[in-house]
Amino acid sequence: MSRHLRSFWIVAVTILLLALPSAYLVAKHLTLKKQIEELRKNYPQFTEEEVAVVEAVKRAQSSVVSIVQRREVFAPSEKLLDLGNGLKIAVPGELKSQGKQVVGQGSGFFVRDDGLLVTNKHVVADQSSDYQIVMSDGVKLDVKIVATDPFNDVALLKVDPSPVGKKFSALPLGNSSRVVMGQTVIAIGNALGELQNSVTKGIISGLNRAILASDQGGGFTERLVKIIQTDAAINPGNSGGPLMATNGEVIGMNTAVNQGAENIGFAIPAEDIRFALKSYKKHGRIVRPFVGVRYAAVTKDMQARLQLPFDHGLMLIPGTKSEPAVIPGSPAEKAGLKNGDIILQLNGASLDENNDMVSLIRDFSVGDTMELQVWQHSSKLVVTVTVTLAEMK
Repeated sequence: MSRHLRSFWIVAVTILLLALPSAYLVAKHLTLKKQIEELRKNYPQFTEEEVAVVEAVKRAQSSVVSIVQRREVFAPSEKLLDLGNGLKIAVPGELKSQGKQVVGQGSGFFVRDDGLLVTNKHVVADQSSDYQIVMSDGVKLDVKIVATDPFNDVALLKVDPSPVGKKFSALPLGNSSRVVMGQTVIAIGNALGELQNSVTKGIISGLNRAILASDQGGGFTERLVKIIQTDAAINPGNSGGPLMATNGEVIGMNTAVNQGAENIGFAIPAEDIRFALKSYKKHGRIVRPFVGVRYAAVTKDMQARLQLPFDHGLMLIPGTKSEPAVIPGSPAEKAGLKNGDIILQLNGASLDENNDMVSLIRDFSVGDTMELQVWQHSSKLVVTVTVTLAEMK
């Protein structure tokens, strides 16, 4: 083959390879456009929003899964106790294995076509359990936990083993920083652990909320900040499912519901999921920085009760189970922080109950330094200390 002819074929193949992704996207767009046109044709009574919601749900069905937690369960056997005179009663005997049984359920969704999924950390918190996913077509696949966020209620799972040649349908992540109150949203999940891929619709009710979330058993408690509030119904079992905009993009992950009220649910923003995915890709785990302190936000009531010199800031105090206010070996201890100190500012930003350490540290990386303005309980003086952030384990 001549050099000119060989060059021609190289150029032709290169152009073809470059054109294939564009052609695929165009074809996908045309298919979606055709489906929407069919919906409008077949259901002329649908509003534009209804058409968008129906199409978004249809595209998401194969991406959203139920997560099943299985663990070996033990129950006492019965034995007969002879009381004499022909009287016998049944009493509990030794514990015997009942085999692996379903002990919990949740939801999740694919974020990569190679079988990587995201769910809530509290859904897969029991390391002694096995986990399976149930897809919309009923297929069950084993999954393993590949990463958990030490700071947030986020966990990454991977289909293992992955079927040879299988490509999963991943949901696209949207930009949660552009979400606005009143925006229509769709929640999908395994409602009540029984009703797979149930769909509810609502609006964004609030932004940048901070809550203390716990599982139903009370064994998992975590402070969540900068989360999305919605009135779309989020029921037990929905945890880990997507909260989507009407364009089909994920803007959050359903994570909690206010048990004492109706139509108050919360979702972790898509930006937090995106951070977890980037960190996992780079480090093979989700890396978060930490300072190493426990604190309570100072309020005017606390100031009056404890006769403090400030009505704002974060006062370092022991945990509810007497855990130390300053974690031994932490960046905070190395910087000289002690129980009773009040952190007033972080890099010039004032701290209070609405602007605390958890909210601000999210914008830093491991190895970054920050300047803290601290009122020292021992000296009664305000000093500036420098803290170098370490990785949260």
